[in-house]
Amino acid sequence: MIAVSVIHKLCIGETISVIGDQISLIAFPWLILQMTNSAALTGLVFAVQGIPRAALMLAGGALVDRTSPRLVMLVSNGLRMLLVVYLAYMISQDTADITSVFLMAFAFGVADAFFIRPAPLFYQAWFLAMNFRRVTLFYKRHFI
Repeated sequence: MIAVSVIHKLCIGETISVIGDQISLIAFPWLILQMTNSAALTGLVFAVQGIPRAALMLAGGALVDRTSPRLVMLVSNGLRMLLVVYLAYMISQDTADITSVFLMAFAFGVADAFFIRPAPLFYQAWFLAMNFRRVTLFYKRHFI
């Protein structure tokens, strides 16, 4: 019974994290649009966030092969959390400018690149190690 509770907590936590990741894809451009009212800068922040994610995914996979997927995921999630908290603080203090938002979007894209690859590997290995056959089958059916 305890193991099922752990699975539920893990799934709920990662669901919230993934929803936050998807919201960030819209939040950075929306923030730039609110600050500048420029469609060009809005598109540029999409690129600034997306290009490092696409370019560094292979490096994220290589890092996971040499280290622990769990460690890479924790560091990536922690970094993204700190970035979002700091950006929220800057916005609340009215000190956020265009350059800082672009730098945050770039850093968020880099952190995302190192999260995307280890997540499926970690969950699959964790479920298999815990001998959760049904959960592993569910995961493979829906996420791989």
